[in-house]
Amino acid sequence: MNTFGYEDNSTGKWARAISGLAIVMVFFSFFSDRAMAGPKLPWQIVAMEGKSGTALVVEKKTQTLYIYSIEGDDVRIRKMACSTGKTYGDKKNGDDMRTPEGVYFFEGKIKGKKLNRAYGAMAFQLDYPNSLDEPTSGKEKPVLFHGTNKELKPMDTTGSIAVDNKNILDIEREISLDDTPMIITEEIGKCPVEDGKDTKDIVEGLDRFISGWVKSMSEGTYHEILSHYSPDYMPEMGWWNAWRSVRQDSVSHGTNLVCNISARSYFRDLGVYVALFRMTLTSGQGVKDMGMRKLYIKSEKNGYKIVGDEFKKQSPDDSMKKNPLLGASKSLCDGVKQEYKDNAKQDVLTTLDEWVVAWSSGDIDRYGEFYADGFYSSGMNKNAWLEKKRKLSSINKNIEISIEKTVVEFKKDKARARFKENYRSSGHSSKGLKTLVLVKKDDHWKILSEMWVKK
Repeated sequence: MNTFGYEDNSTGKWARAISGLAIVMVFFSFFSDRAMAGPKLPWQIVAMEGKSGTALVVEKKTQTLYIYSIEGDDVRIRKMACSTGKTYGDKKNGDDMRTPEGVYFFEGKIKGKKLNRAYGAMAFQLDYPNSLDEPTSGKEKPVLFHGTNKELKPMDTTGSIAVDNKNILDIEREISLDDTPMIITEEIGKCPVEDGKDTKDIVEGLDRFISGWVKSMSEGTYHEILSHYSPDYMPEMGWWNAWRSVRQDSVSHGTNLVCNISARSYFRDLGVYVALFRMTLTSGQGVKDMGMRKLYIKSEKNGYKIVGDEFKKQSPDDSMKKNPLLGASKSLCDGVKQEYKDNAKQDVLTTLDEWVVAWSSGDIDRYGEFYADGFYSSGMNKNAWLEKKRKLSSINKNIEISIEKTVVEFKKDKARARFKENYRSSGHSSKGLKTLVLVKKDDHWKILSEMWVKK
């Protein structure tokens, strides 16, 4: 049969039906995949673990505020009209009527009698200027996100960001100070920097870099810490010597000061990554919250480097206001010292109880184990002292010794114990005040000297 140019009608119908079905399946598959994928985050948001789960993005070109609500892989977007500065462009000084562009965070809330009526029902203050903003002459005016009591018009503020009163009151509960970002950009658009890395690679790289930085803070040297910073940026390091001293002091008392981070988020800001995270300091069971830390990180030829470093939240604790790390370390180390002293005091008291038992029993060999090799008292070394006690023990029987009102003090590596001593035996009895100086040797307290004053 010659089949060239021949078409079976039934076959053609099935072929057209299958072809049509395939097109329909591809159509639905395409839109189904898009629906399952859900809304995407703008390129400025790399990863978020903040407690609010909310990011605000202001697009100046369209005068639109986008609110991204993030919960795991689920992203919801809402948008509303907003108003920015009357003048186009990025802010250069306090009086230019421009709204700054970049990644900022809310650091204060104003409402009630403290709020100027021009700012409507409520206002939030942004942490402008930050480390990336160019220095300007004069004092910068605060940049606010606020409501308005008048009709909302595009580009109608002196540099702040305004929305209707109803909208800012609705947003209030979603904003967490020092945690929720407000990203301000001329146009959301596409990422202007193509680094050839996907989001997962970027997050993993930044995680590794910050982990190394944190480790250098906990146990590294001055130069190891500085190696994480760009040569063009010199962080304030006046705290280093004090921090190193406290760190060593903590180790000498049996514990380490360890820096930890949590709730970290990453954002992009014109070629620079903005890392925000909570920083804590631990020592044994003690934990000190140092608030939020913000790093500006740039990808350079030799890897990531920090080009800006800010503590976002100052603690109400006065000792932590100047430098949260140093204040937290001193507070924790004081706690470690006190715990060390408490434990050492209990060890000394236990040693004294066991020393009394050995002496009362007449077991001079066991009694001698409580004395240091360098013991010297009343003109006698350890051997002479024990020989004297051995002779007295053979003469005096039924020895009963009790001590009371013990006071233990510490100075450097030594302990001084003062107490009232009552001695009674078959041939002698006495009462007096005794002072022992003890030194720790191989985790045991040993008596270095002994002085007794008859009462």
